[in-house]
Amino acid sequence: MKALKVISILVVMALMLTGVAAFRAPARAQTDSPSAEGSIIIYSPELGEVGPGAPLANETDLAMQGTGWAAEGISAFKTFKPYGWGTLTRKYAASEAWVHAPLVATSYLNGVAQKLRYVEFCAKSSNGVSTKPITLDVWNNTGKTSSDAIAWPADNAYHCIGKTYATPAFHQSVGISVKLHFANGTDTITLYKAWARMGP
Repeated sequence: MKALKVISILVVMALMLTGVAAFRAPARAQTDSPSAEGSIIIYSPELGEVGPGAPLANETDLAMQGTGWAAEGISAFKTFKPYGWGTLTRKYAASEAWVHAPLVATSYLNGVAQKLRYVEFCAKSSNGVSTKPITLDVWNNTGKTSSDAIAWPADNAYHCIGKTYATPAFHQSVGISVKLHFANGTDTITLYKAWARMGP
């Protein structure tokens, strides 16, 4: 029921931001192919490090609160609990697990196709040396557009991991998947916001 409520809220937000006409846009052939080019950036606002900066005038940033994460195989988690600020996760024992976030994204804005320029998620580990996010996948509807290893810092600070696209590409929809590595059954990873930057 919570997932349905979250999806409903995301749809309403998307309609408010882009207008219903954007969802009725006719299918158009896209000449851009999704690009895996670009780089991964890691920064910590807690440590005073600077992220990607403000969007350009023709770009839009759309964020998802950290309560919107979904677990792949939730029964394998000892804890998967959303709070107002994010989702606390813990496994029963040492293992890996995927979590997923559907991002609000504009496919067309005022009749202009929007391209994915940047995606980011933020998280915090109780034991960043051993328990941490290790992979970031980005999706365009049903197709994976990139998969990158994450060199998570060996500390317990709040960090944000971003993927920049050297060649921005049109995406029908945007989703991210993050593979989490747990060293034991006591460490936790808290998942926070995730967001996408779109532009023509």
